[in-house]
Amino acid sequence: MIMPILVGVVLVGSLNSCSDDEDSVINMNTLSGYTTNLYLITVGDVDGYINKSGSVEITPQFADGAQFMFDMAGIAKYDTANQQYKFGFIDKKGNVVVSYLYSSFVHFSSNGLAAVSIDNGKWGFIDKSGDMVVAGLFDAAYGFYEGLASVRMDGKYGFVNKLGSVELPCIYDDAFMFNESYAEVRDENKYGFIDKTGSLKIGYLYTSAMPMVDGVAAVQLGRDDQWGFIGKDGNYTIQPIFDDAMPFFEGIAAVELGDKWGFINKSGKFTINPKYDDAFGFCEGLAAVELGDYYGYINKSGTFVIPAQYAYAMEFINGVAKVYYTNGTWGYINKSGDRIWTSDPSKNRKSGKIEKTKKERVYDILMRK
Repeated sequence: MIMPILVGVVLVGSLNSCSDDEDSVINMNTLSGYTTNLYLITVGDVDGYINKSGSVEITPQFADGAQFMFDMAGIAKYDTANQQYKFGFIDKKGNVVVSYLYSSFVHFSSNGLAAVSIDNGKWGFIDKSGDMVVAGLFDAAYGFYEGLASVRMDGKYGFVNKLGSVELPCIYDDAFMFNESYAEVRDENKYGFIDKTGSLKIGYLYTSAMPMVDGVAAVQLGRDDQWGFIGKDGNYTIQPIFDDAMPFFEGIAAVELGDKWGFINKSGKFTINPKYDDAFGFCEGLAAVELGDYYGYINKSGTFVIPAQYAYAMEFINGVAKVYYTNGTWGYINKSGDRIWTSDPSKNRKSGKIEKTKKERVYDILMRK
């Protein structure tokens, strides 16, 4: 059987986030979305969950599963009669609290609602009891962040509130998360930024853009042009001199210069010189970087605290990170680099390396709030 790809963690298309403090620096030690401290594992053909020590908390039994968000996790069961997967949700004790009724889903948000797709392909929103609180009217729907969720109708994107009322009309070719009260929107091939009234605060100038984080956004003017950082007024705070750039997390940002990645501060000065083949944002004081063909974790001084030894490495979530090994297995480590769980390649259908785009990883971080 071909297993489904769950959209409960990495959202397909538009992605959203949540923060009510427009000027706050994101503190990766105080984010609420992943406080359940349960981590997805696969044993044979079924999924379950372990705790931070690596002990099994929810026995592997589900055809597929997603990471817990706000104490709920999406899970799948194969409907043999109709030869399709159906999705529901479990609580942190492993109880199925929302029945297997849906053809797809997006994780629960901080307001207690999750987007789900019903059999006719339309999307609506349910609460944690499984009650449909916003009828399935949309062609696509995503998570709530800062009180609004991106939806698609007739090929265009807009935003709705928790009652399902359209706050910003579906007029955009794409619409991403609200973060710090700004959202990226696309008109044809250019990106700009709107506020919660729908006012275009920064015009459609950019061929690529990251979300507004810590008061600035990384943007690119043209496919062959360099990346820089703009403030909420659209003016450059750091001039476009980089080959690629990620948002500021924990006060510094990963940037690429001359095919190598390093880290800069808000003044645009390198705090860690560009020497890595790949780099991602800091989470819980550590950043995943690639040196040669291997990934490891550095601190803000640029010192490896976990040596470069992995085929791929993800951000830490409450002291635990998912890593992929060079032998095709994957598992979880703690911040000392100790293995707390490792997959069995002879029994594991998910042992292959799964890479995410940089933008997907940015939203993974922002979804934790």
